[in-house]
Amino acid sequence: MSYVPETLRKLARRFGATPFETIDVEKALGLKRSYVKNLMGQLKARGWITAKPHPSTRRRRVYAINYDAVGEVAVGGRLLGVELGEYVAFVNHRVIDHDPDLQRLTQRVMKSHRPEQVFITNMGTPKERISIGF
Repeated sequence: MSYVPETLRKLARRFGATPFETIDVEKALGLKRSYVKNLMGQLKARGWITAKPHPSTRRRRVYAINYDAVGEVAVGGRLLGVELGEYVAFVNHRVIDHDPDLQRLTQRVMKSHRPEQVFITNMGTPKERISIGF
């Protein structure tokens, strides 16, 4: 689902802090209405956009990017060279590896580092919640 963060970046470049509607996204990105509605639902579920009722009709929504939710994650991801939604492994406050698949990342990292040396987190909203004990 790497298209979701990329779409958020496009929306941020196009609309900035200006509120927008689904039709604006359709025109700006050249996407079909059904696709845009699905995409907006995913962005809203992650907390990256907010939706309010349209002032003139209840059938439409007005969206805005929630920069409080995405700002730190987006800036951090760009600085680290990591995409939103990827898992990231740190050793001594340094990124040593990243991967969208948590198990694959953990297997690679644990081959060369002791568990107490490694901190693994994710960029953005977690896709799954797990607990690992060593």
